Amino acid sequence: MSRGSAELRCGGTFGRPCRVQGRCLAMFTSDNQQEKMKPAIGRYAEAAAQHYSAISAGKSALAKEADDELFRALKELRALPDKGITDLISLTSHVDVGVRVWAATHLLPYAESMAASILESACTQKGIAAFDAKMVLYEWRAGRLVVP
Repeated sequence: MSRGSAELRCGGTFGRPCRVQGRCLAMFTSDNQQEKMKPAIGRYAEAAAQHYSAISAGKSALAKEADDELFRALKELRALPDKGITDLISLTSHVDVGVRVWAATHLLPYAESMAASILESACTQKGIAAFDAKMVLYEWRAGRLVVP
């Protein structure tokens, strides 16, 4: 197998040429391991979107799994030198309002005015994410919300 074909076959799963001993690294890892090797911000965004999608569909177990993954990814982001702030800011313009709400919520302690503005904008939408945005702002302004 040539070098180019292995990289092409896995689609650059790991965001770079992913070869070990002439073979695509994706061949040596399970789907779950590959998911964990994705950048934390990508897993965070996917989990945030899945969380609201599952809630809207009434699938609480799936929503809980997405929530757990979101907080695992957030923990990795918080371990970065900038606490993941740059990555979270990049999600504030995401097409999915749920992703914007989660990102803005986790930005509140670091960029309060920007995060509050994003949450206020989300409040004008319809759905669960809009309600969450309203409650996050209410609790934050009352001093009762502790954001990890």
